[in-house]
Amino acid sequence: MSMTSGQRSVCVFACEADERVASVVRDVARSEGLRVVAASTGDAPADLCIVLMSLSAVRDHEFLRIANAVSSNASVTIPVRLDEVRPEQAGEPGSPIRERNWADFSQSSGRDQEPWELLMRSNVDLYDDFYDLDERARRWELCDHDASYLLQDVKAAARAHEVLDALADDPYQRPNKVMRDYVEASTQHAAKERRRLGNRWVRTICAALFIVIAFVLSNVVLQYYQFHAELLRESMDGLDTNNDPEYAALRLLQIGANENVNSDTGFYQTIDALSSIWKISELGLAEAEAGTGAQGEAVFTDDGERVFVAGAEGTVQSWVPRTAEAADNRYVSARDRFTFDATPDGALLVVADEDGLRRFDTSTWERVDLGYDGPAIESVAVSADGMRALGATEDGIVLVDLDDGTVAAKLAADSTLAVERTPDGLRALVRTDSDVQFVDGESLNPLARATIPESADCVGAIGEIGAVIWSDGRLGLLAPSADELSPIAFSTKSRPLDLAISGKSVIVVTEEGGAQVVDVPTGATLARLGTSMAGVVFADATEAGLMSCGNGVTTSIYSLEGIAPGDEAPSGALVSESLECSTSDGTFAIRSDGAEKFVLTYGGKDHDYTFQGTHGERDDITAAACAYLPARYVIGTRSGGVTTYTMLQGEDGITMVSTREWDTPDGSSVEAVGWSEDGERLVVRAGGRWWTPYANSDAIGLQGIASTIKEREPAVWTKTEIESFPEDFVESMGMRVATPLPEPR
Repeated sequence: MSMTSGQRSVCVFACEADERVASVVRDVARSEGLRVVAASTGDAPADLCIVLMSLSAVRDHEFLRIANAVSSNASVTIPVRLDEVRPEQAGEPGSPIRERNWADFSQSSGRDQEPWELLMRSNVDLYDDFYDLDERARRWELCDHDASYLLQDVKAAARAHEVLDALADDPYQRPNKVMRDYVEASTQHAAKERRRLGNRWVRTICAALFIVIAFVLSNVVLQYYQFHAELLRESMDGLDTNNDPEYAALRLLQIGANENVNSDTGFYQTIDALSSIWKISELGLAEAEAGTGAQGEAVFTDDGERVFVAGAEGTVQSWVPRTAEAADNRYVSARDRFTFDATPDGALLVVADEDGLRRFDTSTWERVDLGYDGPAIESVAVSADGMRALGATEDGIVLVDLDDGTVAAKLAADSTLAVERTPDGLRALVRTDSDVQFVDGESLNPLARATIPESADCVGAIGEIGAVIWSDGRLGLLAPSADELSPIAFSTKSRPLDLAISGKSVIVVTEEGGAQVVDVPTGATLARLGTSMAGVVFADATEAGLMSCGNGVTTSIYSLEGIAPGDEAPSGALVSESLECSTSDGTFAIRSDGAEKFVLTYGGKDHDYTFQGTHGERDDITAAACAYLPARYVIGTRSGGVTTYTMLQGEDGITMVSTREWDTPDGSSVEAVGWSEDGERLVVRAGGRWWTPYANSDAIGLQGIASTIKEREPAVWTKTEIESFPEDFVESMGMRVATPLPEPR
């Protein structure tokens, strides 16, 4: 759990109601060789403090007071969520427990030993160092192993070695080969630099005897500029282009524009940020910043122009996802826990809770109680015409007439894994003993079935492709008419917190992986979403490719365009399926021999080049394309790498600037490459399917980068984020501060 020697200590702090779980945790800690100590607020803190958080715990104000004091004193504190409790319930904004990253063990109420064993074996105190090394190693790899990206200090390199050694067997964060190579190269480079600097220091002392007066006179000015430049470098190094790319890109642009810092490092960091996945918007930012944010499951309209989100105290919030504008905020239930669904056009909202079933006309919010007197509905799906609702109950599913609330049909089952409306109608996924059935929600007849061991835990989701089921760490597809699960080559360490399906992609939310978009045909991870959010627990998606992920406080909206593949090329795309391509006038062309060599024709001459490979890994070229406005070319390789370049005319001739390096997620060879009609996206065929990642071709120079960022930046920002930028920059980029929700009605 740390790099230091000796037996590590752990304290487990819980309220009286959670002492049974605390006892399990302490037993696990002892079995893992840890010394269990009492919670302390004094001078001898534990190495790790685990605070069990539940609804009972947050109601105990004395417990919260002591827990916050213990957290402030411990070396590392991990609050662990055992039920529906949320971080914002754990004290005032800024309090230690509330502001920590929480682990979510609510699915098992903390009674399973395995998650606790993994937690005890983890090196949480080293994760910040791990993330920093991972980011540095990735930049080093991206920039062809440029020595300027290595650690320059011997002590820093030694520390990095210690971190990698300590994390070698970590259950959650293990160093990869690139990180190990980076640290080894840093160690050698730092030692070399120390020797070089030592020799240089001797020469400098001798020279200083002759120029000391001039040095003193210029030192004040030099120190100021060096100090200022160092601050800017530190600011740039601290930006997270992978997990928070939107903010990182804007900050890099602002530094470059206002401080006249136009370094290669800054450019490649910006390209790195532009190559990451950006959210369209984040809902509930104003409330989150005020410490009052509370959001649950989300339901989109089919056109994606509206999304309903569960709020606090029985409310449903209505949002315009692309602008993050709150259209309405309505009381729909007298209960904190309820479930709901909407018709495809959003005109009708159906709400179920312990008190029954009711519908709302969302144009007037007129409420109609349906008089439903069946078993409590735990999740609900509404038919496209708004005439029926399919509900999951404790002992099966019920089909309810939404005109009068009568039960039209019901089916008994041990558990219901999912109910959903698909383009083919209402569907349900139910389980009885070892039999799992994919059910037509109107007739309640099985469409497909599979056998799963009775002892296996299951989570399910429904989409147009059928049902995706997680069982004992693995995913499987139960397609319509199938009699067994088709394995999906993807596994998880923990039980998913949520699943959602869009097209042929499934969004899998887990504690260790966050929200991952998984390609059902290949099992490849296409993207990780919500990376700037702490503790994603909710996911929802539309068949049209819009999705949300929420952490109980805010909800981020993403488009799967550019993430998930399509079966056809985008309309109007310019695509080359061969090793040769030229512009319509023939003045610009590219051709390759299929190995590493390629020829560019421009200015009436042929120019020979050797392709250095995507991420510096040389490979055979399998497809190439070129185009004007701007002059650019793209190369695809046998191992699935794609690299695009923009060509710049300078004083020293033509310069090739790489604006995007991308890999097919499943490693399929590239069969065709090109651009979308507007040139904004690459168009890549691999494995018989079409992918459209951003090309970044126009992101050259401050103006080009600014225009590219402005096209993609999220709809709104927090007030704190806005105020961190100069006013003229905010205005020029069209940045908007998030506005609060209207008061609930």
